Amino acid sequence: MVLAAFLNADSLVASIEGQSFGTSRSIGLSLARPAKTISHWTGLNLPRKLIDRIAEPQPPRVALPSPVSVPHGSPSTSTGETPVSTTTTTVAPRRVPSAQQPLKVWLAGDSLMGTIAESFIDKTGGNPLFTTAQDFRIGTGLARPDVYDWPAAISREVATAHPDVVILIFGANDDQDMEAGGHRFSLQSTEWQQEYARRVNQILDATADGVRQVIWLGIPAVRRPRLNQTKDYINDILKAAAQNHPNVTFVDPGPFLDGAGNSFTTYLTNSSGKAITVRESDGIHITKAGADLVTPTLLADIDQLWHVPH
Repeated sequence: MVLAAFLNADSLVASIEGQSFGTSRSIGLSLARPAKTISHWTGLNLPRKLIDRIAEPQPPRVALPSPVSVPHGSPSTSTGETPVSTTTTTVAPRRVPSAQQPLKVWLAGDSLMGTIAESFIDKTGGNPLFTTAQDFRIGTGLARPDVYDWPAAISREVATAHPDVVILIFGANDDQDMEAGGHRFSLQSTEWQQEYARRVNQILDATADGVRQVIWLGIPAVRRPRLNQTKDYINDILKAAAQNHPNVTFVDPGPFLDGAGNSFTTYLTNSSGKAITVRESDGIHITKAGADLVTPTLLADIDQLWHVPH
């Protein structure tokens, strides 16, 4: 068991980091992280890395439907990158946010939403035109509704709280097979892509009512090979779904967080030439500094539709 812990130390640490914050998690990390350090020093982690790098042939991606709505454009970015959002328009009337009736924003998703919500709340704090709530669940996603049923939770929130803007991110835990209707769908297979698209569209059907705005964040590059491959399928599904629902925007955080060639990187250099840490040591999560690079685009999308200064 000790040898197995050293051989698989990276996954062990990642698994513990995904647990709920508390004493058990802290104790687990204090034991697992030294094992990870020793594993790297001795090279015991190399067999697992080699296995992860063995790439299976990629299945064909599902032919996604053509958009049925007219895009009204996407916000520009200060970095000069190619536009990273796909937005649809609607002629439905909407109210004007005020201090008496501020814009209600709800941010929800897996653990990737943690620092994004923190950054968003920091940047809108004190603005009387915004009121913000958040709900992120560690170790959840769309692949396992038996762990947490996000479509049901989102439907409840929309029906009870009536948010004006819903910001979502899922996928960090979705690089796994799915089950539905007594059938099991292998990761990345055509059937898996179709089922994942069905779940995404189920959420959008419940939230995108023609007035409410939905912003769905994609997944940036990650260090874990299987998830890094899967996120491309997920992002493609999200782009297509956004184009087929009113006032839904897909925002790709990759141009703000990825390295050269859309690769994973822990550090980026800011305009002052200073290196900033944009990703956590687990190779998946986003730091607060990284989230601060993404938040301005979220605010720009909101301002474009609601004309709310920030």
